[in-house]
Amino acid sequence: MERLEILCRVLGYSYQEKLEDIGLVPGQEADKDTAEVLAKQVELLEVTITARFKKVTEEIAYLENRKAIKLKNKYLNKRNKLLKMIQENHQLPAEFNYDPQKKVTSDFPEEVAKLKPIMERVKVQALDRKEIVMRTEVVLESVKQPSCAKTTERLLRALKDRVANEAEFLFDGKDIKVVLNEIQVETKPENAKLPLEKRASSRLRDHQNTKEVTVELPDLPPTPYPSGVRSGHRSQRNLTWGNKPSK
Repeated sequence: MERLEILCRVLGYSYQEKLEDIGLVPGQEADKDTAEVLAKQVELLEVTITARFKKVTEEIAYLENRKAIKLKNKYLNKRNKLLKMIQENHQLPAEFNYDPQKKVTSDFPEEVAKLKPIMERVKVQALDRKEIVMRTEVVLESVKQPSCAKTTERLLRALKDRVANEAEFLFDGKDIKVVLNEIQVETKPENAKLPLEKRASSRLRDHQNTKEVTVELPDLPPTPYPSGVRSGHRSQRNLTWGNKPSK
């Protein structure tokens, strides 16, 4: 009966009522038949405790899993936002010593904390880079319009003068001076008449065929160029974001 009393206490049952159900009173010795009923009652209560414990364990596991998913999603959202900011600035993750392919399976709050200072650096650099990035995008947009050849030439010349004294300015991983020289070569009359696939650089091909290449990485954001410009060497960009170069 001591076992019955303990089980009743654990389950919140009335020990007195359980004894009455069996036909006993506290202190009374159980005969053979009553002892069998008592044993079955104890077994039933033990099964009840096991079932309750299992249910509680499952509920705890469910809540912990939901919490882990919430933390993971928070990390992924923060990471995707960072990658989008970097791409919109025409920069590469490596410029911030950040590896987008790093596998993160735990410690999500700690990883989120690591992303915050990187995002601050990106924001600061975005302000410093804004003028040149926007003017470069305008040039690339102008290149798409054959009727704007003179405008393109004027914009390109002015932008080259602007960046002439820049010590280092990377645009999609390449020095801005190199990028502008490539555009200038490809927009010369003799090159402008060539089919797109025969031009020397992939920059204008990538820019004009904006729907040709997509980034297919789990948990990574789509390639977000606000102006619709897809500039930069495709092979370099794909390697940077984890894709194989398209052939």
